[in-house]
Amino acid sequence: MRVMILLLFAIFFFRQIFGGEVWYCCDNLLINIPARKFQIEELRLGRFPLENPYIFSGTPFLADINLAALYPGNIIFFLFRNPFGALTIAIIYHFFVAFTGVYLVAKTLGLSRTARYVSAIVFTFSGTMVTYTNNLPMLQVAALLPWVFWAWVRLLARPTPIRVIVFATLASLQIFAGHAQFMYYTWALLLAWTIVHWPKKAVYVGWSVIFVTILTAVQTVPFFKFAQESTRSTFGYEYSVYDSLNPLAIIRLIIPWSVGILNQGTAWAMGGSVYGYVGVLPLILTLVAPRRKPVVRFFLIVALVSFITALGKYTPFYPLLYRIVPGLGSFRSPQHFLLIWTFAIAILAGYGSQKLARAKKLLVIAAAGMLSVAVFAVAIFGTHVFDPLFPAKLVSKFALDPALRPTIMRLIVLNTGLTAIIVSLFYKYRTGLAICVLIFSDLFIFTRSNIITESQSTVSSWFEVNDALVRSIEPDGKIFVHKDLYPAQYQKQFGKNQLPDEAAWQVAILRPNINMLYRIGSIDGYASIVSRTYQDSFGVPATDPTGINVGEVTGEKLISRSVNVVLAPPDQKYIRELYPLMLSEWTPRMAIYREARK
Repeated sequence: MRVMILLLFAIFFFRQIFGGEVWYCCDNLLINIPARKFQIEELRLGRFPLENPYIFSGTPFLADINLAALYPGNIIFFLFRNPFGALTIAIIYHFFVAFTGVYLVAKTLGLSRTARYVSAIVFTFSGTMVTYTNNLPMLQVAALLPWVFWAWVRLLARPTPIRVIVFATLASLQIFAGHAQFMYYTWALLLAWTIVHWPKKAVYVGWSVIFVTILTAVQTVPFFKFAQESTRSTFGYEYSVYDSLNPLAIIRLIIPWSVGILNQGTAWAMGGSVYGYVGVLPLILTLVAPRRKPVVRFFLIVALVSFITALGKYTPFYPLLYRIVPGLGSFRSPQHFLLIWTFAIAILAGYGSQKLARAKKLLVIAAAGMLSVAVFAVAIFGTHVFDPLFPAKLVSKFALDPALRPTIMRLIVLNTGLTAIIVSLFYKYRTGLAICVLIFSDLFIFTRSNIITESQSTVSSWFEVNDALVRSIEPDGKIFVHKDLYPAQYQKQFGKNQLPDEAAWQVAILRPNINMLYRIGSIDGYASIVSRTYQDSFGVPATDPTGINVGEVTGEKLISRSVNVVLAPPDQKYIRELYPLMLSEWTPRMAIYREARK
């Protein structure tokens, strides 16, 4: 079985392990890679970076917990010079961390050997974990969640000083891993388990919390202070419910390709996200899990509550939770509660795999249901008869791109057909090995659509074109990148969300925080925490907690902040008045405005 697991990893990450592809996208490109490169360079110079002088005209570095400045896993970036190669190694390594963690949880809960592997496969290769590969701190904290839970379960079952130390170490490691929202969810899960399984020696629980507090104070104290002084404290309920799980998006938890395939450029809704997808078979196994067991009932409740909470503004319960649950309103994107849903379903699928005899009828119903959906998709997308039933927004998308309707139909038919085949095979082959292979096959087919990687040589080529641009900026210079440059040269719509092109464009315009890679300062930036004082200095309210609202861009604002280079579209007259040295031939879309030399 262990050889099989290694084989599954090799298959799932074949292009990354053997094909030379690396992760590069999204927050990894704009936050994590610049932060790690800056930190490693500072450490090589013999100093630890408490401050980052290259964005927001200077901002705290250590205090931003989401940068994971103290996470031991950063040694990977120290050992490997290429940051994107190091990022790829770190991502695959944390999938191993997640797998072994869930396996240990299942073992501690008394599941059979096969059931442990079922739970580990469901969680590790889920759409949730795959989606987190585009933001390393998210993946790190999510991968450590089962380890922290495992240590807590063992501590409450039989409290000992050794188990206190193990838990405190793992919990502290997760805090250092860098994503405060997922840490909050982890501790909420621990609290729920504690309420149900209150230990006889509660003093050990207190000591555990105290030790974690002491061990992580060097990170958490500056973080809480910075968070209180950030723009996040000015946002209210609307901010908290941003990116709630839309009820219409539930279909992607059963038919993930119904919203397109992200890494093939056919995503037409919700970015083609497979977030929350665990496969059809695990859902069936969850339904047959023995509900008489208290632990099964616990995880059923956890799965239900986390799913309802993920709906955010689309459920009447969230406004109440927002008011009565301390700290909940500090985070946005309730959809991230699907992380807890994924973990709970993984454990329940393990229990269900031990009761396969009860799954026969459900398997037949599921296979028939999937084939019915395929026929229904052909009926509604192959003709215009049902168009009045579609939302007006969707109909307008159909009209905008004629390829959308047949593509959606093809994806749904292919999606449901493949799933029906897997379910049918599961009906016939129900040995331990076959169960693991079939569940993995489901996840392999669908969740890898959110793996966004590119060849190392291609990613490196994006940065080579910047040499001349960087040389045009004086040492210790400070730049401002106009937001009109941010969108890439194509519209983000069906069939055109080409992420490599988007990333290459962000690099080409030195979009913050790309400037950090060249040790060039910027008055703007992109970060999880932004100083409210700095935002107030621009005289306009914050519009997004991850960046600065500069307001109306004027030459006076730029000069007062010592900006000597502006990257903006050509013919920006108000900029050219104060920055008359313009290289208008740089690109058709971008000009370089430089400060006149005195």
